[in-house]
Amino acid sequence: MFNYISQILKNFTSSQRILALLILVTSIVTITLGPSFINSNTNTCDELTIRLKSQEQQIIELNQRVNELNSQVLTGQKECTDNLISKQKEIMDIVNGMIKDAEHSNKKTIVKTEKPRRLTMKIMDDGNQSTGEVSSMMIREPETKVIIVKDNTEMIKKLKTMKSNIQNNFKTK
Repeated sequence: MFNYISQILKNFTSSQRILALLILVTSIVTITLGPSFINSNTNTCDELTIRLKSQEQQIIELNQRVNELNSQVLTGQKECTDNLISKQKEIMDIVNGMIKDAEHSNKKTIVKTEKPRRLTMKIMDDGNQSTGEVSSMMIREPETKVIIVKDNTEMIKKLKTMKSNIQNNFKTK
């Protein structure tokens, strides 16, 4: 068999022989070193398992952080809502107080003031203290002051409209 190989090689030129020899050497090197090269560049299942476990741990930690942030957001929203509700109640209390004040002061009042009556008398004195006659007497008429408090009906209507608008605004939120 090697006889035939030598006869075949005799038919080639020297440059063809060198080329055939190079092809033969590279083939032998590839066949012998190829599997070890492939094994060194390929990940084994153990390495992939380790990487997978580390990524799973990272996912778990990130999920915990997301849950913490969600609870912080919910707490913040609750506090904000509670503050808003308390402010709305304060506003409603103020509006209700303004309505009550306006309704209470919506009355027209007339105040009559009388100055004390002064009697002016002139007594005729004839020198005797026991006998005296009144010659004239004057009584002043009482003075009347009218105080009219401003009519708050229009203001009460506006306050009640504002109250209903605020209540409607509270219900929509």
